[in-house]
Amino acid sequence: SSSSETSIDISKYVNAPSYYFFKAAGIKSSDKVYKTTMFATDKERTLLTRGGPNDEFEVQIVHGPTTGLQVFYQITSTERILGMLNPEKNTIVGRIKTYKLQ
Repeated sequence: SSSSETSIDISKYVNAPSYYFFKAAGIKSSDKVYKTTMFATDKERTLLTRGGPNDEFEVQIVHGPTTGLQVFYQITSTERILGMLNPEKNTIVGRIKTYKLQ
């Protein structure tokens, strides 16, 4: 599944190399990616994905300027919510890799 809030065609970025990323500190090299999703946004604040309490995320930016970008978590006992702040409202395309922690 993919979320696209802009008119940009994210399909052409599926295999694009990333040049900027945010990776949760809890991810180990032995942890496996179980889901990869693409996103595009030009919003100031975007909900990127949500997962269970054992999920961790890596966000890779593949298109757009990274000025001011911040990734944030909201963590409860039952879920993790991942969002991004984009104060410049630039068009950003990226991918989210979701890991299940062992």
